[in-house]
Amino acid sequence: MPVPDLEVPMRATLPFILCALLTPGTLLGAQPARPDSGFQFRLFGDAVVARDAREGAVVVLQGNATIEGMVRAVVVLNGNAIIAGGRVEDLTVVHGTAQLGPGAVVSHEVHLIDADITIAEGAKVTGTIERGAGRRMARDLMGLAALVGLGVLLAVVLGGIVAAEAAPHGVRAAGDLLRTDLGRVAIAALVAWIVMPMIAVMLVPTLVGLPMGLGYFVFVLPTLWFVGLLVAGTWVGDQVLGRIRGRVEATRPWLAAMIGIATLLLLGRLPFVGAAIFILVALGGGTVALTTWRNVRGPRTTAQSSPLPAAHLPSTA
Repeated sequence: MPVPDLEVPMRATLPFILCALLTPGTLLGAQPARPDSGFQFRLFGDAVVARDAREGAVVVLQGNATIEGMVRAVVVLNGNAIIAGGRVEDLTVVHGTAQLGPGAVVSHEVHLIDADITIAEGAKVTGTIERGAGRRMARDLMGLAALVGLGVLLAVVLGGIVAAEAAPHGVRAAGDLLRTDLGRVAIAALVAWIVMPMIAVMLVPTLVGLPMGLGYFVFVLPTLWFVGLLVAGTWVGDQVLGRIRGRVEATRPWLAAMIGIATLLLLGRLPFVGAAIFILVALGGGTVALTTWRNVRGPRTTAQSSPLPAAHLPSTA
């Protein structure tokens, strides 16, 4: 049945969108080849699934759904879901009532958001009954965060490998500063991570300084963090490979970068070790800041007296 051509305010459709998102994958991923892959949608009306009928999903906005047959997912917003002897896998009711009559079965989950449920004798819910969207949303967000975190981890490691291969000598030279010039590296890190952000904050209220201050936080600091992670990770990877193999791969630091960056990112999740990892990455950023400063200043020249040519030397004869 076609959807009625009605204009609905966006504010009124937001709860429906939320409700649809909370519905399990059976609502959004029905397989056309299955006999219960149909879809019913009612806007300001009622939906009925007859006793011998099967549907993949039934969604009702501002109305009631009466289920006598088999449905994989039922979503009702501002209405009642009446399961009159039918069988439903997932049931979601927002601002209404779920009524399970005799013989009704909900085999998976019942989600109630500002809704009540009545279960008659002979009806049963073999899954769970969840009230409110908080727990389910938290579970979904945790799963999404885990996937995003894994993707970021792989992207950072891969980016570090590419950068290390693109500029192996620069990465190694910056890492050597952690050993040979740690004092100046620490000062540069202090300036880059503390002094410059304070100056950027003071520049933000001004018209001219606004793009400069925001640009430092949006572009400079993330770049400094990534390059600092690359330098520190390659240095850590070299130490690990040096202990395992007894030597360091001189020309191709991709393996050291991969091992070191992955190690720092994983250990950085630990409470106390994470602080040490942060300091090490900050020092890695300090090596970049120090190297950049030296390149901007140029090589330091000192006046030295050159020896006079032999022709101009006074004769000792």
